[in-house]
Amino acid sequence: MVQTLAPFLVPSFEGELTSILSGIGVPSTGTVAAQVDIAASAACVELSTAAIDFGNLSLGAEDAPASPIITIANCSGVDETLYAAGTDADGTSSHWSLVDSSATCADTLGLDSYRLSLASPSLVTPLSLSTSNKTVQSLAPAQAVDHTARIFTACPGSTGAGRVMTMFINYLVTGE
Repeated sequence: MVQTLAPFLVPSFEGELTSILSGIGVPSTGTVAAQVDIAASAACVELSTAAIDFGNLSLGAEDAPASPIITIANCSGVDETLYAAGTDADGTSSHWSLVDSSATCADTLGLDSYRLSLASPSLVTPLSLSTSNKTVQSLAPAQAVDHTARIFTACPGSTGAGRVMTMFINYLVTGE
């Protein structure tokens, strides 16, 4: 019966079924809770200096120390592993590649290559640096060690004569 009467009744009520809404819509909002768990002590390193100087050296200089000594201190409350890497050396119209070897100008160091190492009373032998991080040593909380950077300059005939060559030693620590 509803189906029979529906075509006659719907036109009578259609006007009553339409509603007009007005007002301000409120966007849907939400909150995300976030947290971070901080370790009791994170890895931390302090360096005693931001720059060292090898002075005025000639091409072919061997095992020359820089000044001042670099003191590296573990400023965290956890044991750390200390890493170090060097960079290639650059100067005006000059570039030297850092090599990780025992080569000297007397044998296979070659042109536009140089060596950089770290010497320390805490190291058995000087650590030859490369452009990749190398493990230097472990450091206990609050432990400090002294390092002397040492350089073997590029061989005679290389670029760089009469120039200032710059390079970097990058230190990194990780908690053990």
